[in-house]
Amino acid sequence: MNNCPAAIDAITSIGIIIELTKKLLENNKNYNLQLVFFDGEEAIDGIWTDKNTLSGSNFFVKNLKNKPEQVFVLDLIGGDIKTNKLYGFSNNPKSHLLMSKLAWTNNTLYPNSKDKIFIDPNETISYAIIKDDAYPFYKNNIPVIDLIPPTFPSVHHTNNDTLENVNWQYIEIFINVLYDYLSKNPVLN
Repeated sequence: MNNCPAAIDAITSIGIIIELTKKLLENNKNYNLQLVFFDGEEAIDGIWTDKNTLSGSNFFVKNLKNKPEQVFVLDLIGGDIKTNKLYGFSNNPKSHLLMSKLAWTNNTLYPNSKDKIFIDPNETISYAIIKDDAYPFYKNNIPVIDLIPPTFPSVHHTNNDTLENVNWQYIEIFINVLYDYLSKNPVLN
């Protein structure tokens, strides 16, 4: 299993979602969340078009009955803490307040600057345009935060994207920050 490519893209995100869900529900049985895993995010034959990518998230958004209060999209989590930071994106200003809160939580839980993953948009912002599964939500005015580093991990789409190359400290910080934020800001039934 250690030699199986696709650890950071996207086994770690799936593991984080499962771990966060377990922790949230253990501490609050009425926590209201919906888990959705999308298929069809990647381009077919390496050619990215609106018709052959994001098919799962586009379908989901098109068929939504109730608008979610907040959507978190996780991708490429577990790279280098110095290089693969999480920023607010300039093209999604509605997510900046939430990213500021996550950055504040990161700084509170981990005051050492070397453990800083979440960056406050008031400090630095990313001008990258990443068309991943957050895009259909953003495009349809649904509150979404795209938790993907604009600088992709060095192992992205290589045979080195294995569990042995995951930065487990990054994963621990990420889980603790999201758990702290979500446990203090629950959506109750």
